[in-house]
Amino acid sequence: MDPHRALPLPPASGGRREGDPPGRRRWAAIEDPLPLESGIRLPGVRLAYETWGRRAADGSNAVLVLHALTGDSHVAGPAGLGHPT
Repeated sequence: MDPHRALPLPPASGGRREGDPPGRRRWAAIEDPLPLESGIRLPGVRLAYETWGRRAADGSNAVLVLHALTGDSHVAGPAGLGHPT
């Protein structure tokens, strides 16, 4: 092995891969292509999310947290099976 040759970097995502334990995640499929600010339409989007507690019938206690802290859907709580971050 050439000691001066760079090794490939691991993926820079903490995101879930097929076969990983699901943890508390749920998924929603967006059927229509998702339009981006650039005008490009992204097909086949699956959105991962987690919920805590019970949603009020009128949805008044729902909070959407969009984050890029961990690169996955796990926003809060301890790491565990299916949630390494």
